[in-house]
Amino acid sequence: MVKKPPAMQLVGQTTFATKGEAERFAITQRKKKAEQGYKTRYEVDMTMDGQFRVREFIYMTDTKGRLV
Repeated sequence: MVKKPPAMQLVGQTTFATKGEAERFAITQRKKKAEQGYKTRYEVDMTMDGQFRVREFIYMTDTKGRLV
């Protein structure tokens, strides 16, 4: 299966002290975006100062909801 490149990538400005907090935030965001009809993927990254950020990848879909 061919991987589809994301249409857009957003790096969150909010930093979290622990990876667990960042993952819980990503889960809530994933639910919100799914309800709105977006196809997204989230990654948790560590910054240089030991904090964690959530990176969001947004994918384009056609009218039937398939990835483009």
